[in-house]
Amino acid sequence: MIRSIPVALFLILALPMAAAAAPGEESATLTIEPRKTIRVFDDALLGVNDSWPELTGLNRLTGPAPLLRPKCGTIGIVASQMRPTLFRMAGVDSQFLDWKKNPGSGYAVSARAGTSRVGLLRHLASIRRQNPDAGYIWTVNMVRNTPEDARDLAEFLAGGSDTLWGKLRIDLGCPEPMPPAIWELGDELDYNYSRFGSASACARECQRYIFAIRSVIPDARFAVPAVTAPWTERSKGKLPEFNRLLLDALAGEIDFLSFHPYLRDLPPAVAEPYFDLLAREIADSRNPGIRLLVTEPALPLSGTSGNLQARRLRSESLAGCLEEAEWFLFLLNRPEVGAATLFHLPPGIRGMTATAGALPYETGTAKLYRFLRRIPPDSELLRSTLSGDAATFGRGQTLGAAALKSPDGKELYLLFNNLSPDTARPTVLRFLREREWQLESAVCLSAPELASRNTETEQPIAETVLPTAPGEPLSKLTIPPKSLVLATLKRMTKEEGK
Repeated sequence: MIRSIPVALFLILALPMAAAAAPGEESATLTIEPRKTIRVFDDALLGVNDSWPELTGLNRLTGPAPLLRPKCGTIGIVASQMRPTLFRMAGVDSQFLDWKKNPGSGYAVSARAGTSRVGLLRHLASIRRQNPDAGYIWTVNMVRNTPEDARDLAEFLAGGSDTLWGKLRIDLGCPEPMPPAIWELGDELDYNYSRFGSASACARECQRYIFAIRSVIPDARFAVPAVTAPWTERSKGKLPEFNRLLLDALAGEIDFLSFHPYLRDLPPAVAEPYFDLLAREIADSRNPGIRLLVTEPALPLSGTSGNLQARRLRSESLAGCLEEAEWFLFLLNRPEVGAATLFHLPPGIRGMTATAGALPYETGTAKLYRFLRRIPPDSELLRSTLSGDAATFGRGQTLGAAALKSPDGKELYLLFNNLSPDTARPTVLRFLREREWQLESAVCLSAPELASRNTETEQPIAETVLPTAPGEPLSKLTIPPKSLVLATLKRMTKEEGK
């Protein structure tokens, strides 16, 4: 939903000359180099975490069942509209999953909860229906399963009718193979499970699983877990040896390091040294093409004191959305990050969906996801520098930005994130070597208050089309308080520039 707001509340300027900041404003400068590309924007950075607890603790389901229905309810509807390109099994679920108990496409009754649950193939079919081109991350159960179970799973997901498990998949109503895009080898194995506490033990076990899965799928892509939350007491003393030993043993076999930067009350700036360290270790390894897979970054949720309900409400607020946008900007500007799952489909902390009684609705997180999907895949991230007191990278930063060029080179996309509750940011734009760009459109995601959150009856977190002044070379934008702004610029023709 795009709403209209009085122009006085959200003002965007397109002026040929910069002006002094007014009271309640703080200026910044964004210097853009349209001919310098940092990376190509991969929409795998907009992956989602999907909770799969319905697959755990089930009695075996036998017999065929047609794959007729996608995932039901709001989660399926939201995912169908958002069309995520990458789904990840929420990691903690994987450690309790025995997929062989319910491989099928129908429903079974949970021995533990006594409730109706969905089968594995039906779940995967729902992903395909929500986006036929989507990939998914399978987080391998390395705690309760064995490499032989993983080999059987690979055969079940990718094998043909001439294989035992492939034939079962076909008999259960799924004739086409659907292997994972990425096999994530365990979930926080160094953090929660003592037998994986040493890097050498973890590497040996990962090797066994890689060999088992590749015996069925030779081109399978793997992610291994780096040290989890390395600033915590539980992880002290592991850096840099743990990650270095993993890379020494596995660099030739893997495509990703999986990293969980659980920051809790800390901003992304606190994680920067760890990202720098991981990038250096990868660059020095036998395989410098390894990328980071960032799957579980917690949002800054200050003031919630561990209360899950308070954390959920905080993450659904405009403040939570802007903090998640801050994370997205951080990861976008890190070329070593190849994929990320910042968003959650199910209700809960950072969830795209919520319920009030029997009424489901979209949260502000869903609005944020829609907003970021406005950036076309394969756009080029340009080298840019943001300066100004509010833009200094660190704990106190409240203004972030990125500049991207469309795949055909005809448009620029400027993304600004202003976390300040009451201060607008007049931002001077400097284009190096290319100056003739004019504003085509601008859209803003905001709400009346940082604490505003969407409910079943009200949707204060919404998009607003901002007024523009086209036809002039663009040299300044004013970014409203507590807002995420995407400005689209087009290259001026020679006639327009006269």
